Amino acid sequence: MKLVIYLDRVMAVVAALLVATTAIITCVAVFFRSVVGASLPWPEEISGNLLVWTSFAGAYIAARTHGHIAFDLVVDKVPLKLRKILLTANDLMLCMFFGLLFWLSWQAISVVGGSSLETVPLPKGLFMAAIPFGAGTLIIAILAGTYERWKGVTEGAEQWSE
Repeated sequence: MKLVIYLDRVMAVVAALLVATTAIITCVAVFFRSVVGASLPWPEEISGNLLVWTSFAGAYIAARTHGHIAFDLVVDKVPLKLRKILLTANDLMLCMFFGLLFWLSWQAISVVGGSSLETVPLPKGLFMAAIPFGAGTLIIAILAGTYERWKGVTEGAEQWSE
Protein backbone atom coordinates (compact mmCIF):
# COMPACT_ATOMS: atom_id res chain seq x y z
CA MET A 1 0.00 0.00 0.00
CA LYS A 2 2.99 2.30 0.41
CA LEU A 3 3.42 2.20 -3.35
CA VAL A 4 -0.20 3.31 -3.83
CA ILE A 5 0.25 6.15 -1.34
CA TYR A 6 3.35 7.21 -3.27
CA LEU A 7 1.36 7.03 -6.52
CA ASP A 8 -1.33 9.20 -4.90
CA ARG A 9 1.24 11.90 -4.21
CA VAL A 10 2.83 11.63 -7.65
CA MET A 11 -0.54 11.92 -9.37
CA ALA A 12 -1.43 15.01 -7.32
CA VAL A 13 1.83 16.67 -8.41
CA VAL A 14 1.32 15.57 -12.03
CA ALA A 15 -2.23 16.96 -12.04
CA ALA A 16 -1.04 20.28 -10.62
CA LEU A 17 1.77 20.52 -13.18
CA LEU A 18 -0.60 19.71 -16.03
CA VAL A 19 -3.09 22.37 -14.94
CA ALA A 20 -0.28 24.93 -14.53
CA THR A 21 1.20 24.06 -17.94
CA THR A 22 -2.18 24.37 -19.62
CA ALA A 23 -2.79 27.73 -17.92
CA ILE A 24 0.62 29.04 -19.02
CA ILE A 25 0.08 27.90 -22.61
CA THR A 26 -3.34 29.54 -22.64
CA CYS A 27 -1.94 32.81 -21.25
CA VAL A 28 0.82 32.81 -23.88
CA ALA A 29 -1.78 32.25 -26.60
CA VAL A 30 -3.96 35.10 -25.31
CA PHE A 31 -0.92 37.40 -25.04
CA PHE A 32 0.14 36.71 -28.61
CA ARG A 33 -3.38 37.10 -29.96
CA SER A 34 -4.23 40.26 -27.98
CA VAL A 35 -0.92 42.12 -27.59
CA VAL A 36 1.26 40.92 -30.44
CA GLY A 37 -1.64 40.61 -32.86
CA ALA A 38 -0.57 37.22 -34.17
CA SER A 39 -2.08 33.87 -33.28
CA LEU A 40 0.20 30.96 -32.49
CA PRO A 41 -0.83 27.76 -34.27
CA TRP A 42 -0.05 25.24 -31.52
CA PRO A 43 -1.54 26.31 -28.13
CA GLU A 44 -5.06 25.06 -28.79
CA GLU A 45 -3.90 21.63 -29.93
CA ILE A 46 -1.40 21.18 -27.10
CA SER A 47 -3.83 22.44 -24.44
CA GLY A 48 -6.56 20.15 -25.72
CA ASN A 49 -4.25 17.16 -25.62
CA LEU A 50 -2.98 18.07 -22.14
CA LEU A 51 -6.61 18.14 -21.02
CA VAL A 52 -6.81 14.39 -21.63
CA TRP A 53 -3.82 13.79 -19.34
CA THR A 54 -5.30 16.19 -16.76
CA SER A 55 -8.67 14.41 -16.88
CA PHE A 56 -7.15 11.00 -16.19
CA ALA A 57 -4.94 12.37 -13.39
CA GLY A 58 -8.03 13.96 -11.85
CA ALA A 59 -10.04 10.77 -12.30
CA TYR A 60 -7.36 8.83 -10.41
CA ILE A 61 -7.37 11.37 -7.57
CA ALA A 62 -11.18 11.31 -7.42
CA ALA A 63 -11.19 7.50 -7.36
CA ARG A 64 -8.72 7.43 -4.47
CA THR A 65 -10.59 10.09 -2.46
CA HIS A 66 -14.09 8.79 -3.27
CA GLY A 67 -14.80 12.00 -5.15
CA HIS A 68 -16.74 10.53 -8.06
CA ILE A 69 -20.50 10.91 -8.23
CA ALA A 70 -22.17 7.89 -6.68
CA PHE A 71 -25.80 6.82 -6.78
CA ASP A 72 -25.75 4.91 -3.53
CA LEU A 73 -29.33 5.21 -2.31
CA VAL A 74 -29.94 1.46 -2.57
CA VAL A 75 -26.43 0.39 -1.54
CA ASP A 76 -26.63 2.45 1.66
CA LYS A 77 -29.82 0.62 2.68
CA VAL A 78 -28.39 -2.92 2.59
CA PRO A 79 -26.43 -4.63 5.38
CA LEU A 80 -22.68 -3.99 5.55
CA LYS A 81 -21.56 -7.39 4.21
CA LEU A 82 -23.90 -7.20 1.20
CA ARG A 83 -22.84 -3.58 0.65
CA LYS A 84 -19.20 -4.66 0.47
CA ILE A 85 -20.10 -7.44 -1.97
CA LEU A 86 -22.10 -5.09 -4.22
CA LEU A 87 -19.36 -2.47 -4.21
CA THR A 88 -16.73 -5.11 -4.95
CA ALA A 89 -18.80 -6.40 -7.89
CA ASN A 90 -19.01 -2.82 -9.14
CA ASP A 91 -15.23 -2.46 -8.74
CA LEU A 92 -14.63 -5.63 -10.75
CA MET A 93 -16.86 -4.39 -13.57
CA LEU A 94 -14.98 -1.09 -13.58
CA CYS A 95 -11.66 -2.94 -13.72
CA MET A 96 -12.90 -4.96 -16.69
CA PHE A 97 -13.98 -1.77 -18.46
CA PHE A 98 -10.67 -0.02 -17.81
CA GLY A 99 -8.77 -3.16 -18.78
CA LEU A 100 -10.58 -3.17 -22.12
CA LEU A 101 -9.94 0.56 -22.51
CA PHE A 102 -6.24 -0.04 -21.80
CA TRP A 103 -5.99 -2.83 -24.36
CA LEU A 104 -7.92 -1.06 -27.14
CA SER A 105 -6.14 2.26 -26.64
CA TRP A 106 -2.78 0.49 -26.73
CA GLN A 107 -3.77 -1.04 -30.06
CA ALA A 108 -4.81 2.38 -31.39
CA ILE A 109 -1.47 3.88 -30.36
CA SER A 110 0.38 1.13 -32.20
CA VAL A 111 -1.51 2.03 -35.38
CA VAL A 112 -1.54 5.86 -35.39
CA GLY A 113 0.68 6.87 -32.46
CA GLY A 114 3.71 7.51 -34.63
CA SER A 115 2.06 10.14 -36.80
CA SER A 116 2.65 13.80 -35.93
CA LEU A 117 0.26 16.37 -34.56
CA GLU A 118 -0.95 18.96 -37.06
CA THR A 119 0.78 22.03 -35.60
CA VAL A 120 3.78 20.65 -33.71
CA PRO A 121 6.27 17.94 -34.66
CA LEU A 122 5.30 15.71 -31.74
CA PRO A 123 3.93 12.18 -32.12
CA LYS A 124 0.22 11.70 -31.44
CA GLY A 125 1.15 8.70 -29.34
CA LEU A 126 2.65 11.02 -26.71
CA PHE A 127 -0.81 12.36 -25.98
CA MET A 128 -2.73 9.18 -26.80
CA ALA A 129 -0.67 7.42 -24.12
CA ALA A 130 -2.80 9.25 -21.56
CA ILE A 131 -5.60 6.77 -22.18
CA PRO A 132 -3.82 3.49 -21.34
CA PHE A 133 -1.89 5.28 -18.58
CA GLY A 134 -5.14 6.62 -17.12
CA ALA A 135 -6.90 3.27 -17.46
CA GLY A 136 -3.99 1.50 -15.74
CA THR A 137 -3.82 3.97 -12.87
CA LEU A 138 -7.59 3.80 -12.42
CA ILE A 139 -7.38 0.01 -12.15
CA ILE A 140 -4.74 0.48 -9.43
CA ALA A 141 -6.96 3.02 -7.65
CA ILE A 142 -10.01 0.75 -7.81
CA LEU A 143 -8.14 -2.33 -6.59
CA ALA A 144 -6.54 -0.33 -3.77
CA GLY A 145 -9.96 0.97 -2.76
CA THR A 146 -11.39 -2.55 -2.79
CA TYR A 147 -8.54 -3.81 -0.63
CA GLU A 148 -8.98 -0.91 1.79
CA ARG A 149 -12.73 -1.48 1.95
CA TRP A 150 -12.30 -5.12 2.98
CA LYS A 151 -9.44 -4.38 5.38
CA GLY A 152 -11.20 -1.35 6.85
CA VAL A 153 -8.25 0.99 6.37
CA THR A 154 -9.82 3.71 4.22
CA GLU A 155 -10.05 7.28 5.35
CA GLY A 156 -13.60 7.96 6.37
CA ALA A 157 -14.00 4.33 7.43
CA GLU A 158 -17.18 5.33 9.22
CA GLN A 159 -19.00 4.73 5.93
CA TRP A 160 -18.31 1.00 6.37
CA SER A 161 -19.53 0.76 9.94
CA GLU A 162 -23.12 0.07 10.85
